[in-house]
Amino acid sequence: ALGDIGRLHHIGGILMAGGIHRADLEHIAAAAIPALGTRLLSIRSVKALYPHRKLSVIFQPHLYTRTRDFAPQFAEALSLADEVILLDIYPAREEPIEGVTSQIIFDKILSPQKELCRRDLLVERIKEYNFEVLLTLGAGDIDRLLPQICEILQQ
Repeated sequence: ALGDIGRLHHIGGILMAGGIHRADLEHIAAAAIPALGTRLLSIRSVKALYPHRKLSVIFQPHLYTRTRDFAPQFAEALSLADEVILLDIYPAREEPIEGVTSQIIFDKILSPQKELCRRDLLVERIKEYNFEVLLTLGAGDIDRLLPQICEILQQ
């Protein structure tokens, strides 16, 4: 999944193929991955750090109400990525809302490389990708998949 690039670095939600300097790591940690900051700033920051690398984003929406209320903003931010894998909504404490699914974000994403993926299929699905820079975003449980994602990408 890494193509011809050697090592994989994992910082917060960023998986970076190839070597990067310590100063870059500190900059990423301080600026690019605010805990629950705006996805738009995170994606712009990562693109600015790696302007010549393909940026792939895996996003797990959190809560039906947030997805309903912020679908256009999520789509706008995700459209900055070169590739987007959009997961199902992580419901947490909420019951489903009729008509509110990840599809309402997906339909508005302008990136030509985009895919809807169930969370339970993600680990297998990413084997088909050749990531250069991978950013995972979401306030649900996507972080629990990072060890498996890293393992696959290092193969």
